[in-house]
Amino acid sequence: MARKNAIPAGFAVSFASAAPVGTIPAAPEYAPHFRVRRAVADKTSAVVTVSAIRFDEKIRQIQVFCSDGHTRKCNVDRLPTIETGRMLWKLLQTVGKKQTNVVFKAAGGFSPDTWFYTIEQQ
Repeated sequence: MARKNAIPAGFAVSFASAAPVGTIPAAPEYAPHFRVRRAVADKTSAVVTVSAIRFDEKIRQIQVFCSDGHTRKCNVDRLPTIETGRMLWKLLQTVGKKQTNVVFKAAGGFSPDTWFYTIEQQ
């Protein structure tokens, strides 16, 4: 039986190549452009650290394994621009390398333990 906090196979665990970056645009700047069907308030996850990240090219999804054992996903095609997705990826690399505390935000009433479109450093 696998441990809850064990990193799933296929996840990148090295953050050595993460270059320091700023932050992605504040969520209110692009949240209205994040495409979801339900217009409800964002939900926020508990404070966690990023253990591993990967990008699934087949389904165009950023997948983040976190310290609480949850794997959170972001469908990059729902972001307003590809550049926003790239900035989010770089920020995830940086917070993972530094083991910075973050919260994940989910739009459309979805669970932030499964889905996200942005993160905030704590």
